[in-house]
Amino acid sequence: RTKSVQKVFSMSGWYPSIRHELQRRGWIENEDRGSPYFDLKWTLSSTEVKYEKLKPWQKTNHYKRNSCLTTKTGLLHCIRNNMRFFTDIDGSTFFPRAYDLSKATDMQDFLDDYRILEAEICLKDLLSISQNKQQIFINPGVLCILLTVLRRRCRALDGS
Repeated sequence: RTKSVQKVFSMSGWYPSIRHELQRRGWIENEDRGSPYFDLKWTLSSTEVKYEKLKPWQKTNHYKRNSCLTTKTGLLHCIRNNMRFFTDIDGSTFFPRAYDLSKATDMQDFLDDYRILEAEICLKDLLSISQNKQQIFINPGVLCILLTVLRRRCRALDGS
């Protein structure tokens, strides 16, 4: 490669501000998304980048194998699996509740949490209606299910 003053970028996705700023700075766009001729390749997805074919001077807006930092699931696994090497702090104290729905145990935890949340919402609504002295009718079976779900949750929190 000879030293070129002209910089070339390739872009996929709709990034008008980035395109405008690169062109304003004198960069030329190579509109052939599959072309190997670029200094910078800006893409929507890292799967569009052929990392093994990049030349030393070619740059991209993605890093290879960085999903542990750039996806919620990747970050979730990093925190769950690696925090113990650095600290005794439980990741759930600072990272929002999250689930990897491709894992059976996480799927079950998600469903359990969803049921509990819905049961709480229903009971709070019933309480609100009853405090407004409105007459309510509720299926006793539904009320029994709501209370059972929340009792189980209370027992789980108590450790019994």
